[in-house]
Amino acid sequence: MGDIEKLDNRRKQNKEKVIASSDRFLPVVSLNPKKPFTNAGAWTKSCNKKECKLKTIRLINDYDKIYREYTVATVSIGLTNDRSSDKVVLPLIIKNGHSAMLKSSDDQGFIEFRPSNSKVKLNPNRVKIDFKKHAALTMNLELTHTLKPGKKPTKFEINIIAIDDKDKAQDKKEVTAGKVSVYIHPDVVHEEDNKRIVSEANRVVELGIGAYCIQATDRYMGKGLKDKKNFLTVGSDNKKINTVSFGGLTGIDRGRALQRKGFTSESMYYRFPTKSSVMSRITNVGSTYQNNKYDAVGTPSNKNAILNRFKSGIRNKPGYHLYYVTIADGTHVLTFIVNNSNCCSPSYIAYDQNGLTDTARGKLDDIVDGIRKQISWVVAQVWMENQQKKLAGKIKKASYPVSDVYIWKMKKK
Repeated sequence: MGDIEKLDNRRKQNKEKVIASSDRFLPVVSLNPKKPFTNAGAWTKSCNKKECKLKTIRLINDYDKIYREYTVATVSIGLTNDRSSDKVVLPLIIKNGHSAMLKSSDDQGFIEFRPSNSKVKLNPNRVKIDFKKHAALTMNLELTHTLKPGKKPTKFEINIIAIDDKDKAQDKKEVTAGKVSVYIHPDVVHEEDNKRIVSEANRVVELGIGAYCIQATDRYMGKGLKDKKNFLTVGSDNKKINTVSFGGLTGIDRGRALQRKGFTSESMYYRFPTKSSVMSRITNVGSTYQNNKYDAVGTPSNKNAILNRFKSGIRNKPGYHLYYVTIADGTHVLTFIVNNSNCCSPSYIAYDQNGLTDTARGKLDDIVDGIRKQISWVVAQVWMENQQKKLAGKIKKASYPVSDVYIWKMKKK
């Protein structure tokens, strides 16, 4: 993974840049947001949001002025082992940090990648760089670790150091050329995990082992968490390939079971107000349901508190976040995914057994209303159907479920 990719030819530099006071090898190494990450999420830029302010360090004055204030990227990874599918790959871009007009500057040297924790392994940990023909280079850095996450986020740094290649063109001091902050978060999944969920959500699979919405959510969670043992897994022939079953169980039952088994990092429960004035307009006639289905349930008074729980759960965690959501007393189950790949504009989306939902997607700030709409149509539909059953003599009294929601934030084990 240490192969260097040469980008552009030596670009013309502005003569107004500050000239280095001594001949030094001065690369600037940072994450390359234009290349794909593997098993990792990253923020490389800050924005005006308080929670999106990344740490900065100052590089030595011999660097050109534009490089001296260096933004330390935040990276989120999960557990890793020796399997290639679990390795973290971080794409890097390496630029020459001093003016190309300085003819006596040192364009050759080594870069070393030094983790702050001995349980972290990097490949390569040392690479030779030559800027004589190219002003910028790219490479991939592989990362594995044996760290175990605790109650507080487990963190380590990757210190990036420039070293002379002993060509006598540079003083012998080591120079900081960059830094990356890495956090281990088992409750974060990444781009390739999300793609597997989306692919699975485009399949329609119905097995006689419980409610279809529970089946679908279990399949999506298994894909996102890369777990074929503890979640329902269905092969390309639409036949299950493990022993997972939940016949007779509600979404609440399944969510609690996953919590007991250690697959959740937090849980939430909220009640939403049912609008009796709207419910009274819904009868056994389908059109009354269609006209009122998204208005049957109102916005809870603690809307901001609910939103803040979601924001707290994703804070300082770039990547995707999976939520097992069951609504209306366990009547329906959905997969909510919060995309926090861009800290400045997090968003959410939801899937059920029919794939992508129509009314639960958008900015994270709107997620409570997305949940409300899902509860509303389910409660309204059950109310309409029960009135139809009563009219047909199948039940004595028509009723509708509680307008509530159980939420579990999922994690890998």
